[in-house]
Amino acid sequence: MGGDGPVFARIEALRPVAAAIAIDGDGSDWGAIPTFSDPVGDAGGDSSRDITSFAIAPLADALLVEITTASAPSTGDLAFWLDIDYMGQEPLDLEIGLYLGFPDIL
Repeated sequence: MGGDGPVFARIEALRPVAAAIAIDGDGSDWGAIPTFSDPVGDAGGDSSRDITSFAIAPLADALLVEITTASAPSTGDLAFWLDIDYMGQEPLDLEIGLYLGFPDIL
């Protein structure tokens, strides 16, 4: 199987695992979801914004994202952004800012 077929097959295989995830602060139900690592210490000295790993769990109508930081995550407004590029071209297709003061910014 070539092209994007293996990627789509993997997404479909992970949907039941993603459906079982509870957003409750306990990350143990993310175990089967692939995790991407990022080196510690590359956030300019701010460990609250230093992402050390993240995982993406696909649902039929949502995308769950787990972000792990080197220390307790920043609660500052717009501390984290998710940039999504569906087409692999500039500009980005979707940008989401996580903002505690208001609904998330799209």
